[in-house]
Amino acid sequence: MRCRALRAVILTVIIICFILFTGIPLYAGAVLFHGKTVDVDLSDLESYEGRPDETAVRSICAEIVRRYHDRGYTAFYIRRAVLGDDGILEIYFNESVVGRIKVQGADNRENRMAAEIYAAGEVFNEYILKDNIEILKTRYMLSRLRVDVIRDGDGSVILDLYPARASVTLDFYIAGDPLRGVVPVFTAGYTGESLDSEITLRSSLGQGDVAFSSGEVRLRQSNSASGFVTGAGASYSVDSLDAKGLMIYSAANAFTGGGWFFSRGPGRLELLLSGSFYSLEDYPRGGRAMLFPFTVRTLYDDRNTVLDRNDYVLAEFTCSTGWNSMEHRAFVSYTFYSKISLPLFRRLYGFVTAESFFTTSAERLFGRYVFTGLLACRRDNYTAESAVHSAGTGFTVELMKDHIYLSPGVYGGVYGGGAGTYCGAWCAGADILWDAGVVAVDFRIMREISGPGDMVFTLSAGGRF
Repeated sequence: MRCRALRAVILTVIIICFILFTGIPLYAGAVLFHGKTVDVDLSDLESYEGRPDETAVRSICAEIVRRYHDRGYTAFYIRRAVLGDDGILEIYFNESVVGRIKVQGADNRENRMAAEIYAAGEVFNEYILKDNIEILKTRYMLSRLRVDVIRDGDGSVILDLYPARASVTLDFYIAGDPLRGVVPVFTAGYTGESLDSEITLRSSLGQGDVAFSSGEVRLRQSNSASGFVTGAGASYSVDSLDAKGLMIYSAANAFTGGGWFFSRGPGRLELLLSGSFYSLEDYPRGGRAMLFPFTVRTLYDDRNTVLDRNDYVLAEFTCSTGWNSMEHRAFVSYTFYSKISLPLFRRLYGFVTAESFFTTSAERLFGRYVFTGLLACRRDNYTAESAVHSAGTGFTVELMKDHIYLSPGVYGGVYGGGAGTYCGAWCAGADILWDAGVVAVDFRIMREISGPGDMVFTLSAGGRF
């Protein structure tokens, strides 16, 4: 009996010594995480070895906080840790989601910043916030954007945005027009605390005897979702009444107007009252012409509110009615343009575009050229009509992310052909766009497929500073 007991004692001592010298733990327990939603690897902390005590619990919690903060989740903290008698350690997380986002000011652009800086309800990450700050500074031409991160009483995070806009922006754009040749456009804008101003200058270098020049100044109340808008300008054009350039006339135009605007999110509404005064030479009716329109303009543009810059909706509709002194009667006209781009697959987007113009005026002076950006293939058969409608569809391939795009498409349209008849045209072509951020270059090739026609090449480039 004594030998048996002695053997048991010796065996126990041997087992204890084996465990101590081989590293086998005397005790092992499980760790349960409550409230974990983000991708932070804690798999090696789901169990612990050694006797559970306060020091071990603190060590595990400190390591969890370190890993969260290293991944950018700097607002993360552990609410509590509970060690049960069964050896199970339960740790309760607070991953600190973004609760409220406040932007100083009430400008429509600033309201959009709240949706773009961070998604409410998402877990706060300092690295993501810094990236979004740089994106917004570029997108909205901000000299700086300060963001204060404030802990709310419920554990969530409040973001206070203090944007400071750049005072001056310069835009330069130059493109080839099928009729007027090379057309440069220069725009300078100044943004103040209460007033936005913009001046735009256009001038064609001319193609034959057809050319024009224009200048416009536009003022708008800033830091408000609604307010006044006003503008004035002048233009001078040398134009043709036929495709062969045999009937040349000139028109000097001065215009002014103003009204009120309302904006909400990506939507905008303008109510404008304006007047245009024409001085005509070599025009069949000659003399003077005046238009006094009341205009309603609506715009929907969400390009600055979406995360994917190629997934957007753009639509603009303008309707005017008023008095035409040349024809001594009232007139109604409208313009519409829309483009929708939707993702199909990774780096592949489909698009649909449409353009429409109509006026009740019978004067060619107030008509519109048949070839638009959608029907550039009509360069050798141009005329101005009271109705032009076109549409197109195709797809865009992102050859180099955020930089190079290829957009083949098919476009069709109908336009007035005289005596109440309509003519039609179908075109096919492709755009190659190189976007370097500050500077962009667009090359287009088009060809009429509904009849004989030459290849039409256009090149446009622009920059913003």
